[in-house]
Amino acid sequence: MKKFINYLAIVMLSVAFASCKKNDLNYPDGYVGISKITQYPVITVTGATYTSVVKGSTYTDAGAKAGSLTVTSSGTVNTATVGLYIITYKAVNSDGFPGSATRYVAVLPSADLGIDISGKYDYAAGGKTVNMTKLAPGFYYVEGLYSAATTIPAYLICVNGTNITVPSQATSFGNLNGTATLAGLTAGSTLNYVINLPDQGIAGSTRRWIRK
Repeated sequence: MKKFINYLAIVMLSVAFASCKKNDLNYPDGYVGISKITQYPVITVTGATYTSVVKGSTYTDAGAKAGSLTVTSSGTVNTATVGLYIITYKAVNSDGFPGSATRYVAVLPSADLGIDISGKYDYAAGGKTVNMTKLAPGFYYVEGLYSAATTIPAYLICVNGTNITVPSQATSFGNLNGTATLAGLTAGSTLNYVINLPDQGIAGSTRRWIRK
């Protein structure tokens, strides 16, 4: 008897499912049920996301694209002043949802001499190893430059393999700027930063790292 009841229940469920109208799943274009589907703008930066130019040269921004949407940009590059510049691109879809993308531009003090300082660096007091990556000629990104306990990534400018500029930039600890000197490219060479974090009341804090 129990088997018969289970069988009957299965048959009834099958009939109920089969009786559903096919049109119940035929939603209008752009909808699932009563929920409207929206595609967030996908913005593609034209050219390199990270680029560098020499002080005094001309910079022409290549812009960005987002399909048929209009892309606006904010931010400028002052090639008369060495530093880090950020261009932000934005677009809004027909439903009012925004999207954005970013380009980073470094203005170098002079032409890059091709001395690559990228690599791994150990915090001198121990406890942390970070990667320094070359993004463009004379333009670098380091995973951390403060200490083993306090990770502050940053963008750097270096064209001669020795003298490093830490251009003014926003971090989770507020504005950051400073300088650094790399004693050499061999393992064991010291990298000494002099860091300013005005929002934290820190000025001229020396941070020592060792090239691996």
